[in-house]
Amino acid sequence: MNISANMLLFSPMGFFVPLIRERWVSIKKIFLLGLSVTGIAEVFQFFVAQILTM
Repeated sequence: MNISANMLLFSPMGFFVPLIRERWVSIKKIFLLGLSVTGIAEVFQFFVAQILTM
């Protein structure tokens, strides 16, 4: 469920970023951008959960 929710949440980024930035047309760049943003969100959620459960 979490993976499919992340895919739905970040799929517009893969569509709109190439329209805004012409140098981001490569599938490899879009994949790495999506992976990075998703990873940052997951790490942020982990640390927030750790802080709130103290």
